[in-house]
Amino acid sequence: MTPELPSYENLGIFSSLFSQFPGYLFLKDRSHRFILCNQNYANVLGLESYEDIQGLYDSDLPWSQDENELYIQDDIVVMDSKNAALNIIESQTDDVGARPIITSKYPILSKNGCSMGVLGIFYYPSEMQRDSVLISQISDRVDDILKLDRKKSYAIKLESNEIVTMSFYEVVTSMYLVLGYSAKMIALHLSKSVRTVEHYVEDLRRKLNVGNKYLLVQVLVRSNLSNLLYYPVG
Repeated sequence: MTPELPSYENLGIFSSLFSQFPGYLFLKDRSHRFILCNQNYANVLGLESYEDIQGLYDSDLPWSQDENELYIQDDIVVMDSKNAALNIIESQTDDVGARPIITSKYPILSKNGCSMGVLGIFYYPSEMQRDSVLISQISDRVDDILKLDRKKSYAIKLESNEIVTMSFYEVVTSMYLVLGYSAKMIALHLSKSVRTVEHYVEDLRRKLNVGNKYLLVQVLVRSNLSNLLYYPVG
């Protein structure tokens, strides 16, 4: 008897953690039935929650029939070969039109080496290019940001057009997070304790209403932090 993936109900805290990962993730069983996805993918599909994908099949999604058949063929190759398929260039076509995606798929194996399903992650090249440009812009503004008045408050405009106010240290912490610095590295640059920096990060997560640091960085990048100097407050 071929081992099966646990049902959504038996995934426990993993399902909540999985939902918060960046990129667009999904998990299918051997029958090509969706077990789980992250919230980003749920948003693309127009689902209210990542939980709503459980039990759906590719044919239930808005992509074209030809694309869905290719996705299933990819799954079969990955599961049968027990080898990952990396950086597959594919497309997604809906009512708006077609756009390219870059997909990687990994076999989910049991302890005995049997394929139980597939884990997939994809990105839109246009988003990757945009994020790379924005990070470069932020990197170019490091000196300007470090010269900000430490007694003033500042604000960034989120992708949703919401304005979020930050202290000087939250601004600088945001900049370093986007550039890939760890809490320890940020603490050294700010001459603060690691605990203090972690407090800044927690405050930023609360203000931007995100569940983890990975999502926080994603939101900060797309908020165009490089324009922050145009939003002084007080």
